[in-house]
Order: sequence, then C-alpha cells, then structure tokens
Amino acid sequence: MEIRIVTDKEAEITALSEDTAFAVPVEITVPSGSECAVLTVFPSVSNAAELAADPRRDPLGEDTVRALADVTGPLMKNAGYSDPPEVFRTVGFISPDGYDAETILPDGASLEERTEDGSPAVSVFAGGREVSRASVNDIDAGDDAVEIYTETDPGCRNLGYATACVVRLVKTLTGAGKRVRYVCDEGNAPSIRVAEKAGLVPEYRSAAIVYYRPEGGRDRNGV
Repeated sequence: MEIRIVTDKEAEITALSEDTAFAVPVEITVPSGSECAVLTVFPSVSNAAELAADPRRDPLGEDTVRALADVTGPLMKNAGYSDPPEVFRTVGFISPDGYDAETILPDGASLEERTEDGSPAVSVFAGGREVSRASVNDIDAGDDAVEIYTETDPGCRNLGYATACVVRLVKTLTGAGKRVRYVCDEGNAPSIRVAEKAGLVPEYRSAAIVYYRPEGGRDRNGV
C-alpha cells in the first residue's frame, strides 16, 4: 500500500507497512502556482480486500479518509489551498496479458473505428446514430498504460454497446503493445460491469483527497 502526493503531475510516493492503514508524510511540498493538489491512497487489490474485512482498518473507509484529511488539511491551508477537500473513490481495471475478448454487437448495430486526436477511438451506431463510444483519456495513467473511457446515450444503456466499444478499443491498443487501464467511480456499478464484461481485471482501489487553490490564492510565504 502507498500514499501518493500529486502536484502538477509530479508524484512523491510514501510506502506503507502491511499492518498500517495509512501514514501521513511529515512534509508536503507544493510547487507555487499549482491549481490543485491530490493526496491519493493506493492499496493493492489483495491488501485492500484484506483490510476491508475489518472496517476499522479499511484504507478507503470514511473514518480513515477523514482522519487523513484532518491531518493534511492544515498543511494544505498553509500552502494556500481551500479546506475541506473533495474526496473521490475509484476502482481501476487493467488489460490482462493475452487479452482475447470477443466483440459482440447487438442486432442492428454497427461498429466504426477511427482516429481521434491522434489516438484510436471506437463508436457503435444503431438506428442511424452514434449510441456509444470509447476513447483514450487525456490523462497520464502511469506505468506506461493508456487510460480509456466510454460514454453511452442514456436511453441506450445496458444493451451491450459500451462493452462492444471497450473490447474493440482494448484489442486495438493491446495489439499495438499498450497496456490499457479503465478507471471509474467506486459507486458506478454499470461502469464496473462494463469493465468486467469486457474482460478487464481489477487492479486497485483508491481514495483521492483533492485540494484546490482558489484563484489568486497564495501560501503563507506569498507564493
């Protein structure tokens, strides 16, 4: 398990011992001018599952995140950031080695592959219109992985369109030698089902504590 402090896409990682729910770094360094700072808890999948069995030790539980924010809040306030922060809980999935999922399109639907901003993208059309798409996220996913996302017309969900898009895009990217990561909110059950049906495997859970610097905000040293 680890805590990662991210500011301006730079990360400082603090490793945690196996029997510790969380630890707070003694110092948080925030570059001047950063619009936001993210403190993210990254337990491994196995570690998170073990700790979650005891709610008092779940590294993503309400009590733990609140306690962590209570400690880091004054530090971030001194650095010119607003308090309280926003908290986001996510789950990450990764493409397994030898990814071989099959694209299955519902009757009457068609699939189109294209290039979007220099990256591959996939859309599904039904009834003469685009009903779902999967594209590459403009996010540094780390570990040389490409992060993707999908979106589907609200009236066309739970029909297999998003899964078909994800499968085809993942096959295209893995065929080009890329690892693919799919991240969604921990409470987004439909999105999690898409990842599972597309043959992606769980990689991690995370809780991100995000501090924002107000426009024109300065730290106590005036930077």
